[in-house]
Amino acid sequence: MIRRIETKEQQNKKSKRNKWILSGILVAILLFSVFGIVFQDIISSGSSKNQTVVFNGYTFDTSSGYYTLRAGNATLYFSENPVNVDAIVKSVNLTKTFSYYSGKVVYVSSVDDYNSYNEIYANVGIFAQRVQEACVEGEPCIDQTLPIKTCSDNVIVIKKSLENKIYEKNNCVYIEGKESDLLGMTDEFLLRILGIK
Repeated sequence: MIRRIETKEQQNKKSKRNKWILSGILVAILLFSVFGIVFQDIISSGSSKNQTVVFNGYTFDTSSGYYTLRAGNATLYFSENPVNVDAIVKSVNLTKTFSYYSGKVVYVSSVDDYNSYNEIYANVGIFAQRVQEACVEGEPCIDQTLPIKTCSDNVIVIKKSLENKIYEKNNCVYIEGKESDLLGMTDEFLLRILGIK
């Protein structure tokens, strides 16, 4: 079979046509990808907005991956489902309530779990004067620029432990637990000081 000879002009036209076809295919792939992501986001956000969890008479809504609770004008954020938090095997010996922290500076030492610090910051910070990171005298401290506090200050210590427990010692509150349970233990602490549990 003999191949037909093409002129330079015909080759250029064919090359341009092929480029246009390839460009059209790439644009279509990009558009379908964007629409797919937007559509998936709409579906997932629509379904998560309608989910609620009732725990001890309080209604928690799900929003952006958090369990939220309206308390007056404030919105409290919890990382874990309160039902799942309730199921964590733990020991709790806690007498402090949110009024203990209200209007005061609260120091948090959280070497092992920054997410737990963020959760306390977001929730306790609503009624405290401020929440600030700190190191506790006698405890490990990674950031030497943080202030060193003692248990005579309002200190919450969050750290890894083999046993899940929340307790008070020399006026400090210790939230200890397995690495996978620390965020749930922080939620437990918050639920308790808020009187939800």
